[in-house]
Amino acid sequence: MIAFNEFEGQFFDGAYDLDRQPAASSEPANQLIATGFLKQKSRIDPPNIFAGLGFLEFRDAGVAQFDDALRRGLATYANPDFNSIAGMSGSPVYNLDRGALCGMVARGGLEPDGGLRIYFIDIFDILQFLDAVATRSNNVSYTKDRSRL
Repeated sequence: MIAFNEFEGQFFDGAYDLDRQPAASSEPANQLIATGFLKQKSRIDPPNIFAGLGFLEFRDAGVAQFDDALRRGLATYANPDFNSIAGMSGSPVYNLDRGALCGMVARGGLEPDGGLRIYFIDIFDILQFLDAVATRSNNVSYTKDRSRL
């Protein structure tokens, strides 16, 4: 089970139960969203903590050339109110076209011209890991169908 902040929609309305709600790999050109906390917009000033929520929209741009477990996401923001996506690592990625959780932000960056590049771990690979944890396996070994990448 994965918990998210409140959001007016089906995805961010509480815990995301992977046994009951869909998880599916993304495909090129699918519309994606990720929500998490931007380090630049957050601060800790004891005893107060302010968490600046980041809500990123982007499109799937296929598998990363250097790692089959990572997919790329691309977007362009005209006037972003942030210049870094630091802090978004680990944030969930939801596929609006497929109506399913499709991954988790690994890393990325915002270019000076507003171009956004995100690398996210494919849900297929995350589920392989979770299955190994659930079965208390000391390792995990699997193959991916490269024709679907």
